[in-house]
Amino acid sequence: MKQYMKIGGLGLFIFGFSAFIISLTLSDYILTEKVIESQGKGEKYDALRMATRSMQNKEYTSNVSFVHDLKSAIDKANSAIVDRYALAPDLAAKIATRSAVNGKYIFDPKTIDEEISASDEVATEKIKALKDYTGWIEGLSFASQEELENKLGNAISSYNNSLSYQRAFDDYASKSVLFPSPRHRARGYCSANMHYGFL
Repeated sequence: MKQYMKIGGLGLFIFGFSAFIISLTLSDYILTEKVIESQGKGEKYDALRMATRSMQNKEYTSNVSFVHDLKSAIDKANSAIVDRYALAPDLAAKIATRSAVNGKYIFDPKTIDEEISASDEVATEKIKALKDYTGWIEGLSFASQEELENKLGNAISSYNNSLSYQRAFDDYASKSVLFPSPRHRARGYCSANMHYGFL
């Protein structure tokens, strides 16, 4: 009797597992512009809209390939945002060179304005950010250009690194797009009942 129960239990398990595997193919996933708009507004979502153009209105039969393409699009959107706002590393040397005063190097925020032209909103934001990140060395005297350049370089690196979580999609924002996305876009039994915790 126990042997029959074991066989029956194994049979039920195999049947259930097979049904689950088959159900994965019963859903399709379609990304639309409305779905992106429902996730949020602002520059990073505009960048995501541009990055997902090739997959918008495309039908996916697998959530794995759908999420893979969406992750790639988020990475692409992040790169576009960071590239737009990032400060060039060689800016530190240029500002340090301008800071020479009687054989010493004294940092003056005005040198930032001299190196970065406030030609548009992004440039103005860069100027403000770099002044914020270098406020602690304003008026300080350095014995060498290299010493000042290192301080400025560290400030620029800190600012550039901050872009990924201040302006782009950080891990939390990425998950907020990825986790609800398949359910919002999917059709079929699996899409309504499946948990996406493996992402």
